[in-house]
Amino acid sequence: MASNGAWVIWLCSMTAYVFAIANRTSFGVAGTFASQRFACSASVLSFFTVMRLLIYVSLQIPVGILLDKFGARVLLTIGSLLMGLGELCMSLAVSVPTALVGRTLVGGGDALTFISVMHLLPHWFAKKQVPLISQLSSLIGQFGQVICAFPFFAVLACQGWTFAFECLSLCSFGAALLVVILVRDHAKPIRGYQEFARPSIVGDQEVSLLAIWKRPGTRLGFWIHFTAQFPGTVWGVPYLEASGVDASYASGTLALLTISSVIGGLLFGLFSTKYPQHELALVFFSIAACVFSWIPVLLAHGCPSRALVTLLSVCLGLAAPGSMVAFDYTRRHNPLSQQGRATGITNTGGFTASLVAMLLIGISLDLMDRFIPDGSLYSADHFKLAMISQVVVLLIGLVGIATAAYGLRIEQERMKSA
Repeated sequence: MASNGAWVIWLCSMTAYVFAIANRTSFGVAGTFASQRFACSASVLSFFTVMRLLIYVSLQIPVGILLDKFGARVLLTIGSLLMGLGELCMSLAVSVPTALVGRTLVGGGDALTFISVMHLLPHWFAKKQVPLISQLSSLIGQFGQVICAFPFFAVLACQGWTFAFECLSLCSFGAALLVVILVRDHAKPIRGYQEFARPSIVGDQEVSLLAIWKRPGTRLGFWIHFTAQFPGTVWGVPYLEASGVDASYASGTLALLTISSVIGGLLFGLFSTKYPQHELALVFFSIAACVFSWIPVLLAHGCPSRALVTLLSVCLGLAAPGSMVAFDYTRRHNPLSQQGRATGITNTGGFTASLVAMLLIGISLDLMDRFIPDGSLYSADHFKLAMISQVVVLLIGLVGIATAAYGLRIEQERMKSA
């Protein structure tokens, strides 16, 4: 079992992650205020979201390299400081260029945080504990959205833009201080930690990214994350609203999705801890639940019923817990000294899939509006056809999972016979 010190370090790193999620979502909550403050269109505001996502994805592998070299404590500190500076910049911004600088800093700091938390877990917790704590880390981090939805929004509405973003900035600087004082990268070599406190193998830093990618366990982690995460993040609410679902109810489904994700994460974590050999079944269950809950909604004539929308929300909530299984495979099939790079590779999967799926849906909608006009922009019928384009991403991911899982099985059989 983990010591009290391990739990303290985890909670401190989770504080940084919670505020990273708060910083990540703050601009979305402040969208209406931003359009007034910067006098810009919705398309300009949407660019902020796409830009942050691109920064996040593009930095994962470089951050993984830095993690293996400098450790999670340094990167968590730098990440929190960058986000604090970014939110301070946002608090002073009165133009789009200044705001873009602020969001770039926030995106960079955010990119450093999650995989740093994941990097700490195998160094401080027993092997059987890590899958559950990994799921808990993902779930607790989403409390940052609650911070943005309620206290941050209340301060924004009552005290104004500058003070609200200054508060977020101060919280990020506080998280950085907490990490510096209390977080350590490795457990001391005391009872229960010998397996996790070994020094890096000589030459591990020179192992190439290609060599890490060639390991079937790494590839399987990437493709699981690629396939399982994106169904829960792409175009749900806009489609429901276009189909005639009440806007407030469509937005409310996000809360139901979060609740489902929390319960699913706990159950998935407990299952993974007890039956690690069957984790791939959890992934396929998560993917199947997302796919088969979309089918009746897309086939519904006119406005889908609330029962179908509720079922869809519950099933899409399983996407996040399913994608977290990816890190268990990556962790088990890479040495500790290469975990940063391996985790960085894995974490690009789901976000890459989300970007591709959003791009395919957007292109499909624009093409249909141009060549099959029906008098309204982004109609329900157009949305139904556009959502089918996700199948391309899904099939690519499933082929990737099957290929990597087969490669992993062959490798394991070869090791047994050696």
